[in-house]
Amino acid sequence: MTTSLNNPNPLEESASNAPKPPEESAKPELNAILLADIWRAFVIYDRSATNAQKRFMFLRLLTLRLSVIVTMLAIVHSQFPNLLKFTINTPSWINFFPILANKFSPNSELIFDLLGLLVIIAPIAVSVLLAGTIKFGRGVSWILLRASAETIKQEIYRYRTQVGDYREPVNRDIHLAQVIQAINERLMKTQVNQGGLAWKWNEKEDKQDEKKDSQDEKKNNQDELEWKLLKISERESDFFNKRIKNAISKQDKYPFSALTAAQYVEYRLEDQLSWYFKKTLDLDKKWQLWQWRIYLLGGVGTFLAAMKWDVWIAVSNAIAASILSFLEFRRFDATLIGYNQTAMNLQNILYWWNALTEKEKNDPKNIEKLVENSEKVIRSETTGWVQEMKDAMADLYKMDEDRLAKEAEDAKKAKEAEDAKKAKEAEDAKKAKEAEDAKKAEETEKNGDKKVDGETKSVNLEEESKQEDSEPNLSSTDN
Repeated sequence: MTTSLNNPNPLEESASNAPKPPEESAKPELNAILLADIWRAFVIYDRSATNAQKRFMFLRLLTLRLSVIVTMLAIVHSQFPNLLKFTINTPSWINFFPILANKFSPNSELIFDLLGLLVIIAPIAVSVLLAGTIKFGRGVSWILLRASAETIKQEIYRYRTQVGDYREPVNRDIHLAQVIQAINERLMKTQVNQGGLAWKWNEKEDKQDEKKDSQDEKKNNQDELEWKLLKISERESDFFNKRIKNAISKQDKYPFSALTAAQYVEYRLEDQLSWYFKKTLDLDKKWQLWQWRIYLLGGVGTFLAAMKWDVWIAVSNAIAASILSFLEFRRFDATLIGYNQTAMNLQNILYWWNALTEKEKNDPKNIEKLVENSEKVIRSETTGWVQEMKDAMADLYKMDEDRLAKEAEDAKKAKEAEDAKKAKEAEDAKKAKEAEDAKKAEETEKNGDKKVDGETKSVNLEEESKQEDSEPNLSSTDN
C-alpha cells in the first residue's frame, strides 16, 4: 500500500473528501476524520470476529465429523473382515514410504490393512484436533471481538445523533476517542491479543466482492457512485469503504455525517429491527431442522435395534451426539429467545416514537430518549449473547478437556495393563525357568544317586569275587 507523506492515513483523506447532502447544512458538522478512523476500527474488529468464527467452526465441525468417521471405521473393520480380506498387488508408489513398505508385503490384504491403519490414526487425529481447538480455536476471541465491534458501532450512532455525553460540541470528539480507547484497552487485556487482527485489506475478499458486483450494477447504481467519491485511488480505502457500507443501512449514504432523529429511526432503528426479524426466521428454520434430524436418528436407532443390527446403533448414536454437541455451542434456542425479545422491545420504541407529534419529535429530550433506549436494548441483547456464548464455550472446552483427560487416563490404564501383562509374563517365564532348572537338578541328583549305587554295587561284586577267589586257596593250604 502506498500513502502520501503528508497524509499517511488514506481514510482521513477519504473522510475529508466525503460529499455533503443539501440538508447537512442544518445539522452540526462532525469530525469526519475521527469518524473514519473509528469506522475503520469497527471494520477491523468485525472482520477479525468473522475470521475467528470461521476458524472455530471449521475446527469444531471437523472434529465432530472425524468422531463419527472413527466409529464407522472401527465397525467396518471389526464386523466385515471377510469382505475386506482379499489379496491384491501392492502399488509401486507405496515403496516411497518406507514405513508402509515394511508393513505391506508385495501381495497383501492391502484394503484391510490400510483400514486397520486408519482405525489407529483417526482417534489420534481427533485428540490432536481437540487439543488444537482448545488452544487455537478462537471461540472466545470471536465472542469478544464481536462484542467490541458492536459496542463501537453503538457509540458511533450516539455520536452522530449528539445525545448523552455527546451533546456538548467542546468535549464531543475527545469523549468519543476516550470511549474507543477504553474499549481497545479492555479488549487487549483478554486472549484476543494472542492472535492477529485483520488490520489490512484482503485481496481474496476484495476479489469476492468484485464477483458479486456485476458491471450493470456498477453503471446504474447511484449509491455505488456516491461511495466511490469517498475513496482515493488506493484499493485498501475502497476495501474498508465497502465493509462500512455492508455494516450500515443502504439508505445511509454518508456515514461520516450527523443524523437527525428521523434519519436515526430509518438508518438505525428500522434497519436493526429488520435484521432481527430476518435472523429470528432464519434461526427458527435451522433450529427446527436440527431437531428433526435428532428425532430422525432416534427413529433410525429404534429400527436398527428391532432388526437386530445392534452394531450400527453406535453409528447413529455417534451422529446424534455430534449434532447435540453442535447445538450446545451454537445455542440456537437461547439466541432465538434473545432476538425475539430485542425485536419486540425495538418495535415498542418505534410505536412510541410514531405516536408523538411533530413538535414532540423535535424535542431534544425525546430524541435522546429514542436513541438511548434503542441503543440500551441492543446493548442488552449483545451483553446477554456474550454471556450465553461464554457459558457455552466454557462448557464446551470443559467437555473437551474432560475427554482428553479421559483418553489420557485410558491410555495410562492401558499402558499399566500392558506393563502388568509383560511383568506377569516375565514372572511366569522366570517361574517356568526355575521349575525347569529344579527339574534338571532333580534329574541330575537322581542320576548321581544311581551312579553311586552302581559304583557301590560294583565294589561289592569285586569284593565278593575276591572272597570267592580266596576260599579255594585256603582249602588247598589245608590239604
